Amino acid sequence: MFCEKAMELIRELHRAPEGQLPAFNEDGLRQVLEEMKALYEQNQSDVSGV
Repeated sequence: MFCEKAMELIRELHRAPEGQLPAFNEDGLRQVLEEMKALYEQNQSDVSGV
């Protein structure tokens, strides 16, 4: 489902102790960026088809 991984990253940040950042989650960020790219491409396709 869309944005699940992004929400997971936000929850990680929320659970981190005050004033500290959680470890960088490269895999999670990569998945979010890939999803954003897919959504953008689908949006462009939908707009071009009008």
